[in-house]
Amino acid sequence: MRTVSNLSRYGKLIIALIASLVSICQASAQSFAGTGAPVTGRYLHTATLLSDGRVLIAGGLSGGPTASAEIYNPATGTFSATGNLVHARFGHTATLLNNGKVLIAGGEDFNGLVAAAELYDPTTGAFSAIGNLVTSRAQHAALLLKSGKVLLVGGETNTTAAIGTAELYDPVTNTFSSTGNLNTARGQLSATQLNNGLVLVAGGFANGNAVAASEVYNPATGAFSPTQNLAQARYGHTADLLPNGRVLIAGGATINSTLSSAELFDPNTLSYTSAGSLTAARYNHVSTVLENGAVLLAGGQGSGNNNLTSAEVYNPYDNTFTATANMSTARQGFAATLLNNGNVLVEGGGSGITGTDSAEIYSYPFSSGSMNPKYVVLAVTYAPPGAQSSVNYGTSTMFGTSTSVSDTFNNTNSLSVSLGVKTHIIGNTTSTATTSYTQESDTSASVSVNKTTTNSTTVRGPASSAVGVDHDYDIVWVWLNPQVHLTVGADNSSFIWNGYTFNASDPINDMDVVGLYVYCLKNPASTDPGCTDPQPRLARSWDTSGLGGVTASDYSAILARDPFASNPSYNPATDPSSRFDQQVGEAVNYAPPPSGGQPVTQMYSVAYQTTTTNGQGASDSYQIGFSFQASTGDFNSIFTSSVKSTNSTTWMNKWSTTTTNVSGQNASVSITGPASSDNYTGPTAFQVWKDNVYGTFMFYPVQ
Repeated sequence: MRTVSNLSRYGKLIIALIASLVSICQASAQSFAGTGAPVTGRYLHTATLLSDGRVLIAGGLSGGPTASAEIYNPATGTFSATGNLVHARFGHTATLLNNGKVLIAGGEDFNGLVAAAELYDPTTGAFSAIGNLVTSRAQHAALLLKSGKVLLVGGETNTTAAIGTAELYDPVTNTFSSTGNLNTARGQLSATQLNNGLVLVAGGFANGNAVAASEVYNPATGAFSPTQNLAQARYGHTADLLPNGRVLIAGGATINSTLSSAELFDPNTLSYTSAGSLTAARYNHVSTVLENGAVLLAGGQGSGNNNLTSAEVYNPYDNTFTATANMSTARQGFAATLLNNGNVLVEGGGSGITGTDSAEIYSYPFSSGSMNPKYVVLAVTYAPPGAQSSVNYGTSTMFGTSTSVSDTFNNTNSLSVSLGVKTHIIGNTTSTATTSYTQESDTSASVSVNKTTTNSTTVRGPASSAVGVDHDYDIVWVWLNPQVHLTVGADNSSFIWNGYTFNASDPINDMDVVGLYVYCLKNPASTDPGCTDPQPRLARSWDTSGLGGVTASDYSAILARDPFASNPSYNPATDPSSRFDQQVGEAVNYAPPPSGGQPVTQMYSVAYQTTTTNGQGASDSYQIGFSFQASTGDFNSIFTSSVKSTNSTTWMNKWSTTTTNVSGQNASVSITGPASSDNYTGPTAFQVWKDNVYGTFMFYPVQ
C-alpha cells in the first residue's frame, strides 16, 4: 500500500478544507460538469480561494516540479496564467492570510526539500520570496490561526523521515519562528482548527507505519497535548470541522489497506467515536464544505490503488455516507475549492509525475427562503419562594434554550429537515461589544439560541413571603419575530435548516423577546398593568403575513409550557418524561425566624450538574402557525406544494448536551425566608430542580 510508484508517496498530500453538514437532496440532483481547461496539467499542487472569489492554483508536478501558477475565474469559467513561483515545488502548502496574500511554504523538488517560502499578491499577480522556514518540510499541514499567524506542523524529509517540529509564520514581520514540538512526529497528517482556537493534529505516517496518535496544539501556550488515539491508525485521510464543533476523520490508508472507516473527534471530551463507513474505501481524496453544510468527499485512490471517479456526502447528524454523482475524470493528488457561488471546483490530479489538465464543477440545485412562525417559546423561568428572594440568570436572556429543528417540521408528512450551518450568528452579524447572538447545535439535530447582553435577567418571587412558592409568577419567555432560514433540495421535499434571524419588519429591530407571567396567561382579559403592558408588542401589528397577533388560543398554548400552570400539585419526581432533575446537594431553608428576629438569607450559585439519560431526552412541543417568504429560486411553489394545506407545524424544545458550554447555564440565587410577621406556615425547605427542557431552575418543597 505504501509504495505504488517512485513518487506515489507524494500522493498522500491532504487538501484540508473546512466542512459542515449534509445535503439531503437526492444524488441525481447533484452533478459534476466540465468547465474551462487549466493552462497546465498538474499534480500535488495547491488551490486557494482568494478574497475576490478567484482561485489561485500553484506549483505541483507537471512532468516534473513546476513553478507555474494560474488563476481560475468562476465568473467566466476560464483559467489564465499568473506570475510564476520563485521556486518550483510540490507537496507544499498554500494559506490565505488576513491581508489577502497567500503564503506558499515548504514542499520539495527533485533535489530535495524546499526551505524557501514566498507570498503571492493577487493585486500584482506576482510571487515574492520572504525567507526560509525554520525546518525544511514537505507533506506537512498549515493553517491560519485566529491570531492571524500561520501554524506549520509536521511533515516529511526527502528520505520520508517524519518531522516532529512545528513553527509559526508572522505576517507582520514576515518571519518564521519555532513553537512547541509534536508528541509524535508525523507526515501526511491532518491539522484542524477547532471552534475554541485549539488545533487538532491527527493521524499521519511515521517509521513505515500509519499513526494513530492524536494531539491538540494550544496557540496560547505553544504546546501540544496528547488526546485519545484514533480508533484506526491512518494517513492520506481528510479531517473536517463540522457545524457542531466536532471533527470528521474519514478514509485514509494503513501500510496494508485502504480504509472506509470514519470517526468523530469531540473537543469537549478529547475523544473519538465511530462515524460509520464511507461508501467506498479511499485515500488521497479531498473533502469540501458545501454552502448548505454538506461534507463532500471525492476521488482519491481505491483499494486497488486505482484512481477513483466516485464521490459521496456525509451527514454528521445520522452518521451516514451517501453516494453522489461521479466525477468525469478519475483523480487523486488533485485539489477541490468551494467557490463563493456555492459550487465546487475540482481540477488536476494524476499519478506518477503526470497531471491532468481537466477541471469540473460540482453543483447541487436548491432554492432558499424562510419560515416565519408567529412566536417561539424560548424558556420558562420559575418564581423562587418569598418576596425577598431572586434567581439571577446573569447575562443570558435565552437561558440555553434548545430547539429540535428536525422534529419541528416532521409533522408535515412530505417534509424532512436536517440541521445546517449557514451561519452561527443570530440577527446582525456585526453585533456590538455588549450584545451578541449565538447558535449551537449537537448531534441530535438541535440548536440552542442565546442572546448575551450587559443586562442581567432576574426572576423574583411573589409579593408576599407568606405565600412561599406561587407558580402564577413563573414567566414564559416568548420570541415574537423569529425567521427560520431554509434551503429546499431539488427533490422538492427536503429542507435544510440554515440558521435563525429576526424579522426586520419588527420596529424593535432586534430579537423581540417578551416575558409573560403565568397569571396573565391564565387571565388574558386582565386589565392589570403588568398584563396589559406587553399587549401592543403581542399584537404584532408590523406583520403583513396574515398571521396576526398573539390570541387567546396562543395564550393557552404558551401557558401549557409550564407544567404547574394546569396542575398546581405537579410533582417533578413522578414525571415520566424526566423533564426535571434534582440538583444533588442543593436545598434551601425557608423558615421564619423567632419572634422579633430577621429572616435568614442564603446566597449561592447553582450550576448544571450532569443530566440523567432520561432527562436528556426530555422535550416539550406545541403547534404554531407560520408564514413563509422566498428569497431565491422556486421556494414559494416548492414549499406550498410540499406542505399542501398545512399552515401550522409542531415546534419542539428539548435538552441539548452542548448547552452546558453557553451562557445561562448557572444562576446566582438569593433566598430570604419569611419574616415572623408573615405568619408563614408552609414548607420550610425547598429542593432545587433543573428544567431539562428550558435550562432553568425550579424550587420544589421537600416532601
